Amino acid sequence: MAAPQIDAFVSDLPEPWPRDPVQRAIGAIREGGPFEESMKWGNPFFALDGRAVVKIFVARDWINVFFYRGADLEDPNNLLAEDGRSSMRRMRVLRDESFHYELLAQLTRQAAALEIA
Repeated sequence: MAAPQIDAFVSDLPEPWPRDPVQRAIGAIREGGPFEESMKWGNPFFALDGRAVVKIFVARDWINVFFYRGADLEDPNNLLAEDGRSSMRRMRVLRDESFHYELLAQLTRQAAALEIA
């Protein structure tokens, strides 16, 4: 279910960067499953049955999309980077770099399926 807090967060971002890519990333995540959406730690957060699945972190020059169980996802395009010793993986989008929204939606569907199974 879409959270008005997330939509308000996006509308407060500068245009076109980072608002446009964040808005498209959230759209791709929403395609991935029936997530419970909220703002946690000042950033968009997506869960299923109370279990963390995806979060977005927006910085000045990049956007990180974190998958809590990213190590369990099939990533043939090597879009996900390790983030320490945890199973969390991140997709980083740099300013002026193309973003693979379709692949993000695919990864998000996989991540949702892990939580539903």
